[in-house]
Parts: sequence; C-alpha cells; structure tokens
Amino acid sequence: MLLDPSPEIDAGRYAAKAVAGEPFTVDVDAFTDGHDRVACALLWRPVGEDETDWSETSMTALVNDRWRGQFTPA
Repeated sequence: MLLDPSPEIDAGRYAAKAVAGEPFTVDVDAFTDGHDRVACALLWRPVGEDETDWSETSMTALVNDRWRGQFTPA
C-alpha cells in the first residue's frame, strides 16, 4: 500500500512537474501486511511520451515506512 506521496498537487488531481536538469525528489509511505520485505521503485516519463516508455530508479528506505527516490529529468 502506498500513502502520503510528496509532492502531491490537489490530492493527486494534477501531475507534479519538474524542471529539466534539476533533481526531483519523491517521498512515499509504503507498507504491506505481515513481515514481507518491501522494496519501492520510482517510475517516471515525460508528458506526452509513449505511455509504455517509463524510466525507473530504486527508492531508498528512510524511517517508519517512508521511502525516497530521486531523478533528474532531461
């Protein structure tokens, strides 16, 4: 389950925007039932690009189920 994404615009109604060439950081709370290991990946694509052509980077565990990922858009 994913909760409390950041950045978030109008409760997810609009996509967050990034500036080309500047790092963009995304945080999220991620957890599951039980004792399964959790791993998170951040997927992104430029607006207007093919919806099947996503880029991916791993996210790093912080504290209390909080995860962080970062990418730099071209």
